[in-house]
Formats: sequence, C-alpha cells, structure tokens
Amino acid sequence: MLAQSQFEDAPDHARVSIREEYAKRLPAFAQQLVTRFSGKAAAGQAVPGRVVPGGVNVALTLAQWPTAIAVGAATLMTHPVLGMASLPALWLVSVNALRKDQAVLGHHAVHREIAETQRKNYVIQVILSSASFVHNWEDYFEDHVRGHHSRKIFTTAADPDAAFLMQMGFRPGMSRRALWRQLRRTVVSPRFHLIFLQARIRTNFLTAPWHRRLAAAAWLAGLVGAAVLMPAWVFAATVVIPLLPLYHISGLLQFLSEHAWLTTENAAGNKEEYAARTWGRFCLEPLPATGLAGWAKVRGWARWAARMALVQLPTRYGVVMGDLPVHDLHHLFPAEHDWTKSLWIRQQRIDRGESQGMENREFYTLADAIDAVFDGMSRANTNTATN
Repeated sequence: MLAQSQFEDAPDHARVSIREEYAKRLPAFAQQLVTRFSGKAAAGQAVPGRVVPGGVNVALTLAQWPTAIAVGAATLMTHPVLGMASLPALWLVSVNALRKDQAVLGHHAVHREIAETQRKNYVIQVILSSASFVHNWEDYFEDHVRGHHSRKIFTTAADPDAAFLMQMGFRPGMSRRALWRQLRRTVVSPRFHLIFLQARIRTNFLTAPWHRRLAAAAWLAGLVGAAVLMPAWVFAATVVIPLLPLYHISGLLQFLSEHAWLTTENAAGNKEEYAARTWGRFCLEPLPATGLAGWAKVRGWARWAARMALVQLPTRYGVVMGDLPVHDLHHLFPAEHDWTKSLWIRQQRIDRGESQGMENREFYTLADAIDAVFDGMSRANTNTATN
C-alpha cells in the first residue's frame, strides 16, 4: 500500500494549501518571513536576493550551541529563576544547532553540496559530526547514500533508517493506535536513549578512522573542561539534556515524519512509486475564518498565535530545521544542488508543472505527517515485519 491512499484519507488541511491563504491575506512584506518560518514558499514567489551561503551557515551553526551553553550557564549561575525560565528557549536553540549539524549541513556535505571539492566537504562533515557527536563520514555515506537513497531499498526494511525504526518497535501491521502508543513509550524509554547513545559512541570511537576519533575526543575534552567550570546541575541543563535526550527525541520525530516507511516489502524502483513515499512537511496553522467578529475573532487569533508559538515554532526549529521541510525535493530532483534556495526551488517546480506531484503530498503539522506514516504501516503487509 503506497502513500497516495494516505493523502486521500488525510485531513483537508493536509491537501489544501494553507500557504495560499497566507499569500492572500497577509501583506507582501511578510511573505518571505512566512516562507522561511514555514518552509513553504508561495506560488510565484521569487528566491530572495540574499540567502545565507552554505559556508557561512556552517560557521554560524557551529557557534550556535557553544553560545547557548555560555548564555544558559551564565544566566543559571547568576539569576537562577530567569535561567530556569529561559531553559526551554535555550534547549530549542541548542537542539536546532545540533540537529542542523547532522541532518542539514552534515547531510549536504556528504552529498558534496556545501563546498566545491570532496575534500572540503569531508572536512566540514568531520567537524560538524564531531561537534554534534554523530555519524562519521564513512558510516553516514554507506547508510545514507548507498542505502537510503537506493530506489529499491528506500523506506523498506532494508533501508538503514527504517531498520532503526523497527528496532525501536515500530512495525508494519500494528494499528495506528498501537503505533502512537509506541511513540509515547519510546520517547521516555531508557532503552531507546541507550541504543541511540551506543550508536553515537560506536560511530565516533569504534568505526571511525583515527583522525575522526581524535576530532571527537578533542570536542569531548572541551565539554569536560566546561563541566569543570560550572556546577554539575548547570552542565546537565545546558549540555547533557540537549545533547542526549532532546537530540534523540528530535531525531526520532524527524525520522518518523520524513517518509512513508515500511509500506511495502519490495520496492518496484520506478519514479512514481518512489515519489509516493516522500512528501513535504510544513509548519503553518490555518488562519482564523475571515467572517469572525468580536470575542470569536479574538479567540480565533489567540488560538492561532498559541499554536504557532507552542506547536509550529518548536516543530520548525526543533525537528524540521533548515531545508528539511522540502526534503522530498532532494530525493526527487537530486540534480538540484543549491539547497540554500530549495524552499523556493520546490515551489518553482510546482508552478512550472515539473514537480512529480509534490504539491499533492504536503502536510502542515508534524502530527499529520506521523499519522500518515502510521496509517501506511498499519495497512502494510505484515510479512514486512520481522520477529
């Protein structure tokens, strides 16, 4: 069972572009901000004159987490109440940087899309992966480029990403309710966090080449130095929590919502089937109805603002950061290498009618995307599962 049936059963706002309402009802000067926040460009929208180049993006992201650590530690030690109140925001900033290191910048480095030479991309990925304590280049290239990107492996049990989900207990043939229950259990499961941590230790110190092990050791030595300079509880709050449990939860939610996992045991490998198993994930709430008045209007806009701040903002910057909302473009049009402009390039392909149906496969909340994944898994042939 392929993903198209999931979109036929999806909520209306998963099929109708909420972005069109923003384009019609919000002023022109706000449109680029909406695009950057949501990940979804408006129809006919041009690429802005300035986007952050890949190299600058790497430098800024590498500085982001240390800055968050310094600000958080200083605030917690001098103004504890203010520091505790600011922790959620600092955690979001930290997780955004750590996950961007791996899922955005490290990902494009492995695809040789940040620098002009393979050697420079390799060095960039070594630095990024050491700083976030994740896949070394060799492991990542083998699993992601040779495994995940193969049309006959993509999203099946042979896909390394799908295999990880199965290891975590997400199996074809389970009901949607059971899969949601498994997700709630997994995010608080010590076993999940331990398996994730063991994988990170293995790729940094066991399977990595010697120079990559030295890079990871040097970065960890810096963190040990930070631990010496601050109270243990402050170190735990500013370093350990975002680096370990929050990183793991973010990674799991990103994986689960990314593709139509485990819907088929044997992929046909044709482009139509391949396209059906990938989609766009955007972060926008429907605007309040135009006919509202009085307190109904106030309540409508208050609810919109609350969900944008408490649901969509953490989703965008904590789970689908960078160009991850348009990750389907990367799979369907691998020749599009300028990932810094991909939010707009995806929409331009849709406008030209050269999209392989991407406009028909879009979600505007993370929960809807995950529910579609679980729906596909629940409908899948149970032979896909392994005991």
